[in-house]
Amino acid sequence: MTYRLIALSAKPLILYPNSGRQYDTVHKVWINQEDTSLVEAAPHWKEKGVKIIGGCCQVGPREIKELGTTLK
Repeated sequence: MTYRLIALSAKPLILYPNSGRQYDTVHKVWINQEDTSLVEAAPHWKEKGVKIIGGCCQVGPREIKELGTTLK
C-alpha cells in the first residue's frame, strides 16, 4: 500500500517508524523487539522511493546516526 502512495502523489513520502516494539500499557514497558531494525529496513524503503526516513518512539541518536551513515 505504501508504495502505491508514491505513484499517486507528486509529494515526497516521509517515514518515521518506531523501533518495532509494542508498548505494554499495563506494565508501562516496551516489548517485542523485531529482528529487522530500522537501519536494516531503510535502504529498501529508499530504493522504493521514500525520500525522508527518520525515527519515532524508541529510536534514539545512535540509530539515527547509523541510519544517516547507511543511507549516504
